Amino acid sequence: MDKKDVKKGFQEAQKEMKEDQIKHVKELAKRTLKKQEIITRERDDANKKLAILKKDIQDLKEGRLDRIEERQKKDPLALKTSVAKIEKVPEDKVKEIHHHHYGDRWYWPYHITWLAQPPYYDSMGSIVTTTDATGGLTLETSGIAATFTLNCSVAKDFTAGAYAMENGTTSYIT
Repeated sequence: MDKKDVKKGFQEAQKEMKEDQIKHVKELAKRTLKKQEIITRERDDANKKLAILKKDIQDLKEGRLDRIEERQKKDPLALKTSVAKIEKVPEDKVKEIHHHHYGDRWYWPYHITWLAQPPYYDSMGSIVTTTDATGGLTLETSGIAATFTLNCSVAKDFTAGAYAMENGTTSYIT
């Protein structure tokens, strides 16, 4: 083997190594773009869910349980995202409205059923949960019923306030 053959072999090895590096760079860029697309899609989904929750809070502040119910009926994502299912009590089931409030949307009762619940902890720091017959979590362990009745007037008057969050921060609804 002479010098030219060695030089030619070295150049071919460098060329193969460069082609291999180019192939890896292309794959790296492709995988990065794919991950970017996935995260963008997740962000868009999260933004949609966040918008629903913000509308839920706004409607609670305004005492508009009817809007939340309508949104949940029209949009499956709204029902899946909301923390509770809200359903207007049918007329034939209404017993608790005083006759002078009958037909007034502010006093019409709505059934509220918890859909998603945060974990609750006992004094030892263990998560406390119970399951109902359908396998869903219930809130009996925290003293809050899994299903209850509420009217728009109560929602409007008592949504505003300061809420202590699990992470130690305080959130305000004004």
